[in-house]
Amino acid sequence: MEFFSTIISAVIIFVSGQFGLKLIVEPIQELKKEVSKVLNAMIFHADRISNPSSNTKEIGNEISKLLRKHASNLEAKSSIIPAYKIFEIFKILPSKINIQKVSQLLIGLSNDLYDSTHGMENSKIIFKIKELLLIKASFYELFSAWLVFIFVSIGCYTLVEFLANLIN
Repeated sequence: MEFFSTIISAVIIFVSGQFGLKLIVEPIQELKKEVSKVLNAMIFHADRISNPSSNTKEIGNEISKLLRKHASNLEAKSSIIPAYKIFEIFKILPSKINIQKVSQLLIGLSNDLYDSTHGMENSKIIFKIKELLLIKASFYELFSAWLVFIFVSIGCYTLVEFLANLIN
């Protein structure tokens, strides 16, 4: 009987681990990848965004589509993360409000790639996007996140032990 409860416990741990991985960890990683792509695009295309008069129609359209794609991806990828507020509180992810602001700013930039009078304003928007997406976690916030992780781990272990004892 003890062998059977060990097998059941192992299966429960594996399934719960996979559940957490697919439901929480992978979507967070996807959002963080998208944030890095946005930051990369802001740096790589800064010369074209800050100097719209140098853009040909072809280049402007390409950058515009890229910015719109990033705006929609940020919104979409942040919307599938369950309990987003928890990750926001512990500074693991940018706030939902910041994601929405960045998305709006990216759409605005994509519309201003041909107007030569918006060069300086576009440079300020690039800076603002970087500022909104970067996470500045303090030691206290990182320590708090670590404590929450420890307590959740202990809770999962206790739950598995409880279920194993029920089976016995």
